[in-house]
Amino acid sequence: MMVVFSPIKTSKRNQLFIWVQYHTLPSFHMLILHLVHGGGYPQYILIKAVKLDNDHKTIESKFYPLYNKILNYWFPATEGYNVSPQWFIPNPRSFDSTIPFVIEYQQHPMLLLEIMPPSDFHLKSAWECAIIQIIQHFDEIGPTNQHVEHLYAISMIGKRWKAVYVTKGKGSKDGWPVGGIAEVNSLKSPAEDCWNPDITSDASWIALQKIVNQIKDYIV
Repeated sequence: MMVVFSPIKTSKRNQLFIWVQYHTLPSFHMLILHLVHGGGYPQYILIKAVKLDNDHKTIESKFYPLYNKILNYWFPATEGYNVSPQWFIPNPRSFDSTIPFVIEYQQHPMLLLEIMPPSDFHLKSAWECAIIQIIQHFDEIGPTNQHVEHLYAISMIGKRWKAVYVTKGKGSKDGWPVGGIAEVNSLKSPAEDCWNPDITSDASWIALQKIVNQIKDYIV
């Protein structure tokens, strides 16, 4: 059996496309249509996201290209932003001295992005680890932030996500969750219902757009 995937764009804004899966068998052809929503994301991001639909993947770096594309979509270089991979933390407090992605504007961090593989979502201890990572980053970077009112951070486990922020010049004790689409909003709770669903879903696109617009409002 041969399986061929082919995307068909059906909307000018790429808000919806059809993922066509052809199953070619010796005696017949079967066509399956998968409708994929993704807010306003362009087709190349949605195609990449579909290929990562496996909650048992164990290698987080497999998700780096997807988030690189998403971050460049929201924060283009033409607007003065830098999507900085493996961003080095000044004066780190642990052996973990880098962050997978940081959005910078004029060399100032605006948004931190941590990534863990989707297989970790099956472990409660991994949820806790993800929260500890972000809290630690806020304590390391937050006090030096004198440039924006809120320093944002997003923790990713596969395509699930949670967004939080800390106020200007403060550490994690002055941190807050970002109200999104999860059932519960909490800075420190690692509970499953505190995590937003697929980052490329319609609801997640809208929630993330609000965060992006808030960050861009700080740029004068």
